[in-house]
Amino acid sequence: MSLKTPNYELVKPELTDVADITAMNQNWDTIDAELGGKVKKTGDNLTGQLTFNNTNSYFAIGKYRDVNSKRYFVNLGCGVLGGQGIVSLEVRQGNTPEDPLLGRLEIGDLGVSYQDSDGKRTYLARSEVIAATVE
Repeated sequence: MSLKTPNYELVKPELTDVADITAMNQNWDTIDAELGGKVKKTGDNLTGQLTFNNTNSYFAIGKYRDVNSKRYFVNLGCGVLGGQGIVSLEVRQGNTPEDPLLGRLEIGDLGVSYQDSDGKRTYLARSEVIAATVE
């Protein structure tokens, strides 16, 4: 009498069962169909640490959002800028990455900083000293 695994319901024979090639092939087909090396667009959860291997350029994902009748461009990126590895989240008013910057939060080698629309950078935390102001 074979049992089934809880997640994919793979056939799990008892030690006294005779090996069944058909059941083994069904198990492999089930694993192949379920894992496939990719995360599904909907319904999957991504857990653990994500590693980006993009060391020579800046990678960004941009999305447009309409909020209170205004259109914003929200950009999330990671990579190397100016010799420093960073992850950034920026908001621009308009439809493109070239529209006016409203603000950018960066986490990088030098610490955590915020850049305002005038280009002024404020460090919320430095890699050697952690300090922040809450308003």
